[in-house]
Amino acid sequence: SALSNAIVGVETGFIVESRDKFGNIRSGSSTSNIEGIGDGKSDTFLVTLESPSGRKTLSSSAVQTISCSDSSTSGSFRLSFGGVASQDLPHDVSASTMKVVLSTMNVMGKNLSVQVVRLELNGNYQWKITFLSHLDLWSQEPLGILPRSDDYYSIAHLLSTNKESSSGIYPIHYTLWETGMHELTVNSGTSIVSGSSYSVEVTNSSPQASSSSATGNGLKSGIAGEQTSFKIQLRDQREAEVQ
Repeated sequence: SALSNAIVGVETGFIVESRDKFGNIRSGSSTSNIEGIGDGKSDTFLVTLESPSGRKTLSSSAVQTISCSDSSTSGSFRLSFGGVASQDLPHDVSASTMKVVLSTMNVMGKNLSVQVVRLELNGNYQWKITFLSHLDLWSQEPLGILPRSDDYYSIAHLLSTNKESSSGIYPIHYTLWETGMHELTVNSGTSIVSGSSYSVEVTNSSPQASSSSATGNGLKSGIAGEQTSFKIQLRDQREAEVQ
């Protein structure tokens, strides 16, 4: 449904199957007679959604998750990409700070473009990073983890990274903030993926009682025979907060 409908402010998505020219899924599997095709998780697809006002929203299949096995341990780490190392990052670095640090890394004469979301799982932090530029380089040399610059209180040994895609199946996620018809296209390199031009209708969510509110004296007291009143602030679905 994410190829035809979406709701403002609510993340949605679809999958892309990566296939070769013969129609075989590039799953990375192989046999003694057939060489593996790719690794099943490193093909890249760039998704563009254009709103009625011309605003463009990007997403891609180049997604990595960095996970910490013990976020109660203080310290720092660095990230590396394309032979460039980031500045030191604290163990609890926010998504916005990580995004700024990565976006200031100049790789091959161009700054990185990424989206970052920080999650918490069983008390430990995870950072989900979506690359919106340098996709060809990411395919060959994904984001890496380095110790702190002076190796003092480094937590690099507590971190691991993995790609979201596997077996030739590539999830794509996006969130839109404008109603109306959006044009969606999927590119692999400079080519548009066959049959990947769609029109997505974006609407506001339906009212939701748990996020709506009521205020006013009419909720507290009243006099028999006299009109009183209160106000209802109607709101739609409220997204869970992420950092």
